[in-house]
Amino acid sequence: MLKKYKNIQFFNLAKEKVQVDGFLQYLESQRNFDHTIVHIDMDAFYAAVEIRENEQLGKKPMAVGTTKMLTTANYEARKFGIRSGMPGLISFILFFISFLIFFFSKINK
Repeated sequence: MLKKYKNIQFFNLAKEKVQVDGFLQYLESQRNFDHTIVHIDMDAFYAAVEIRENEQLGKKPMAVGTTKMLTTANYEARKFGIRSGMPGLISFILFFISFLIFFFSKINK
């Protein structure tokens, strides 16, 4: 009985493998290298700009954003759970507790 089961299983897998190989060949034939896509992860970019302006901020938890939403936080702040996209109210609460340094977004820098 086990021998029959293994043969059936192998046969089904072999059939599926042929289908997948055919699909992969189709996808490969459709590839187009005329365009280049570049993804740059700038998650801590605004925080790095503020640190560039004031190097003493480098080792202190700091965040950049508005009262509605945080744009970014440096890696020191992330150790405390501060994240990009976090509601600004939570960051303000942490700011008033006094371990987080908060900057309003200044896009013109």
